[in-house]
Amino acid sequence: MEALYHQTNALIQEVQRDLGRLERTSEDKVHTVENEIQTHLDHVIGNCERLEILVNKEPPTRRANAKMRVDQLKYDCQHVQAALRNLQHKRYMRAQEEQEREALLSAPSQPMTNTKNLYRYLTLHYCSHSTIMLVLISDGMI
Repeated sequence: MEALYHQTNALIQEVQRDLGRLERTSEDKVHTVENEIQTHLDHVIGNCERLEILVNKEPPTRRANAKMRVDQLKYDCQHVQAALRNLQHKRYMRAQEEQEREALLSAPSQPMTNTKNLYRYLTLHYCSHSTIMLVLISDGMI
């Protein structure tokens, strides 16, 4: 059990280093690094399941400590999975923003037809929140 525990702990630390590498990697290699991380995580999850079985085979005097260590590994694994999902979400949002920016830049510009309302809404920046809400409601914006 000790060897499997240390192997799993080392894998988690490697995944944490790989997450840092994922943040710095170029767009063309991102999927390769993500796949490596996911493979390591799958291996960690399998090891944790095996460790849970082995904990019950430990002598009663060491069982509580062994269970605590395995639970810590499982917690660390969940934390790393959440970090990976967070990085993936950030990358997705950056790509989405880039697409929206490109769409706005490629769209033909249209002249402002109602400059009075534009001026009014721009000056609302200096008004209180309640005044802005009243103007927006009165103009049918809300």
